[in-house]
Amino acid sequence: MDTTRMTAGRPAIAVLDRDCWFCNDEVRGESPPGGWLLDDGIWRAGAAPAGMARAGTVVLEARRHVRDEADFGIRESITFVPALGQVLTAMRAGLGCDRVYQWSTMAAYEHFHVWLIPWWRTSAHGGPAHLLDVVESPAREADVLATAARVAAAMREAS
Repeated sequence: MDTTRMTAGRPAIAVLDRDCWFCNDEVRGESPPGGWLLDDGIWRAGAAPAGMARAGTVVLEARRHVRDEADFGIRESITFVPALGQVLTAMRAGLGCDRVYQWSTMAAYEHFHVWLIPWWRTSAHGGPAHLLDVVESPAREADVLATAARVAAAMREAS
């Protein structure tokens, strides 16, 4: 069955891609540390794996295989901001951060996902320099699990 469609004059990519780390849990290998913070069938969010970013970083991903916002269907379009807002609110409450940076490149996989990176006024840098700090100082597993638990608790309290 062909699961592609035309979007904005270009062929959209498959609904699910068997080789995609985001689409296929077998390629991913395991759930995010601490489990899924959000999984509503359209969006999933989980803590970034240890070694990839600082503790507290969350990745929000489209469940369907889409490259970017231009490929969103109606359901993704109307649910993206509420899902993002739910995760941002929980991150601020659970982590006590002042802001949450959003970074999205689709460099490794052409699958829409947003890195949500906590920032505090006490952080060494702001702006792009903070992103470099995050990449150059990845978290340990124990710290990732602890911060994921705090964000999960904040999500439960909000619902």
